Amino acid sequence: MRSKLQVDYAAGNNLLARRSMECLLRCRAARRLLGKWARGQPVVHLQTSVSSAVFSTCGVIVKLYANNPSGRAQQAGEARALDAMQGAPGFAQRLAAFSRRGVSFVILEHVGLDGFEMCKAGLVGNSAWLRAAFDVCQALAAMHERGWQHTDVKPDNMAFDLHRWRLIDLGLSRPLAAQHPCVCGTVPYVLPELALADAAGCRSAARAGRGRENDRFALALSLVQMAERTVICGSARGRSRRISVNALLRLRTKPVHHIAQEHVVVLHALVDIVLHALDTTRAELHWDADLMRCWYTDELADGDLVRDFAQLHALPFGRDGSDVLWGHLLTILSYRERP
Repeated sequence: MRSKLQVDYAAGNNLLARRSMECLLRCRAARRLLGKWARGQPVVHLQTSVSSAVFSTCGVIVKLYANNPSGRAQQAGEARALDAMQGAPGFAQRLAAFSRRGVSFVILEHVGLDGFEMCKAGLVGNSAWLRAAFDVCQALAAMHERGWQHTDVKPDNMAFDLHRWRLIDLGLSRPLAAQHPCVCGTVPYVLPELALADAAGCRSAARAGRGRENDRFALALSLVQMAERTVICGSARGRSRRISVNALLRLRTKPVHHIAQEHVVVLHALVDIVLHALDTTRAELHWDADLMRCWYTDELADGDLVRDFAQLHALPFGRDGSDVLWGHLLTILSYRERP
């Protein structure tokens, strides 16, 4: 079985990936299961971190968790999140899972091209952007209703499977506080983690480092990026890059051709809110070179945001069903969490 498996290291000569794959192939159950799913096709290495390695083959994703504190913690957290979201529409489903000699393996369905790849391929047009806004919002609503927060919403964690967009990679997901129930699908919809952040003390959390991410604010930024057909990511040297305020200003003022004109006003309002937060708080949006996660510092002016969204909700919408879709889009943008 071992000789029949071909491994393609997409990231180049990655020593950690090779060691992870060797560990995978030493496990008889892993070889049997991987051979079953591979069906003679190559096993492609996708990414490797300190805690896990990810491979793909013939319609499935194979995720291996390292036998160290970081790997065990990520595996335990992701297992709980996958249990909670099993069977829920809008998520990549777990097909199998097992552990051998302290190393855990998870087999997930391979959804398709993620938003990062679709942006690079120029496949994010009007219909794809609107579909992503609707599908991911619905998936987040289901996740929040089940008491979980994704915390890592970004274009490359939103994958398209020819029918709908789905959220993938629940490795950084965490449970919401049980004492803060949420009701999704209504405007305004205040996330329960807002109250949790207030209780923990926003200012002290901001001084301590990264604030708690808000799923919907991260999705809003992802939609801005996809609408602009630009994905901002870390450099090859690993340095983080800032989101350019000038780029947002250009998006606000330049003609938008790849989005239906009746929706341009909503896109512009979305960008205005991001710019307003930057201008009001002097906060800076960053993208981590490894995780490409958004975080921000300083405190947001909630009263101004509520007033902005009251104006945004009053915008006219079409009668062809787009009002429902944009209602969901406004829902995900109707509040953001302070750090």
